[in-house]
Amino acid sequence: MEQYSQYLNELVKCKIFNNISENNILNIIPCLDPKIKAYEKNEYIFHQGDKINKVGIIIQGSLLIEGLDYWGNSSILKNLNTYDMFGEIYAFENKPLVVSIKANTKCKIIFLNLDKMLHPCSISCSFHTILIINLLEIFAKKAIIMNNKIDILSKRTTEDKLLTYLNSFSIQKKSKSFVIPFNRQELADFLVVNRSALSKELMKLKKDRVIDFNKNKFTLLN
Repeated sequence: MEQYSQYLNELVKCKIFNNISENNILNIIPCLDPKIKAYEKNEYIFHQGDKINKVGIIIQGSLLIEGLDYWGNSSILKNLNTYDMFGEIYAFENKPLVVSIKANTKCKIIFLNLDKMLHPCSISCSFHTILIINLLEIFAKKAIIMNNKIDILSKRTTEDKLLTYLNSFSIQKKSKSFVIPFNRQELADFLVVNRSALSKELMKLKKDRVIDFNKNKFTLLN
């Protein structure tokens, strides 16, 4: 238990442990077959085609989820930050990953066995039930996020994709000014557009006073 107490400040901020006390978090962690591993920037955590039976929780750093097509072209599907959880859907389905997951920065991850998360031990502690409820909420929210991504990619033009993404991010942050988690190349990959076309569209929208931006900080003006 002591080896996980040093990460307690990070674990209490993870959605999977919502409404679970610090003491109970430390009590339940050993039951979930935990493993902590550190990664360097650009090191892969999982490759496309891997099968997994565990979920990861980022306790330091950030990750990128990448899609790779038949011809080797990659696109960024999502950016994951400290306190985010990943891999639960593939671990639940027990099917090969159709994405790759790599470190965007130096990072540290705690892996938990999904089967042990879903099936309480013989003690059947009440806070394990809360853990399962939190997991279901995470599944539901990720389904909503995926629907949002589908909506963005369904747009035909770079402008429409960009504005749909920025508008959805503005709604999420409840502010017209916000910082997105992507640099220009990552944003182009996320939107599945050419970087030069994206840069051209950004400058046009800024000139037309539709948006303003400085690096990855954006403001919607209309």
